[in-house]
Amino acid sequence: MKNSVLKMIKFVPLIYAAYKRITDYRLRKKIDDFQTSRFRYFTVATNMPSHTFAQLSAKYGSDKDTVEGAHSPYVWPAHTYGTFYEFMFRDHRSEVKYVFECGIGSNNSSLASNMGEDGKPGASLRLWLEYFPSCKVYAGDIDLKSLITEDRIQSFQLDQTNPQSIKLFWEKIPNIKFELMIDDGLHNVNAGITLLLNSIHKLSPDGIYIIEDVSVNDLETYSKQLSDHDIVHYFVSLHRDKEYGFDNNLIVIRQNEQ
Repeated sequence: MKNSVLKMIKFVPLIYAAYKRITDYRLRKKIDDFQTSRFRYFTVATNMPSHTFAQLSAKYGSDKDTVEGAHSPYVWPAHTYGTFYEFMFRDHRSEVKYVFECGIGSNNSSLASNMGEDGKPGASLRLWLEYFPSCKVYAGDIDLKSLITEDRIQSFQLDQTNPQSIKLFWEKIPNIKFELMIDDGLHNVNAGITLLLNSIHKLSPDGIYIIEDVSVNDLETYSKQLSDHDIVHYFVSLHRDKEYGFDNNLIVIRQNEQ
């Protein structure tokens, strides 16, 4: 019996390695299918080696982007959203007055989508403050310990899976419309759709709503649910050297197209 157990233990690494190769292949295939499908309409490319958004991301410790050689508090590679945000906003930075972001960042390892113990809560909020020099930032997070109140930043508890929680959140700031709203929260379809449907009324007439960190596995489900609600949307898939772009994707919604 002992020898049988030892033999099984011996093969565990080999079984795991085979499983990992299969899952990696399936993921790469799914990404290749997406990038060559009818969904692949939008590409942002640039010859800028660096830009303001990436520099500010590195400065504040946000995982939205970074610059080469910058220290990162995260075990995953930084996203590359700065190219898109620069493309959209670099000539209009002073015109953005109100920004909302769901997901301040929690160090609580018991919560879904936490940043790990070395993450920096509020990093992206401070990034927005400097990137949009005239803006005020309002944010929500389910973790009370992550809430931040600073000059030009206010935050309140928010459970993005609960419509009533979202409604109560907006009642705290009833008279504000946002030029930019970002969902950087739980990163699953149910949470993303729930927050969107209960928050899109807070977009200004020319406002933009962005869901970050969208998994390739979720793109078609998102597309179906958004289409079912007659919401015009765009997928933006950005290059990232590591992880084959698995969750380096954005969903972009414009208020004036709804």
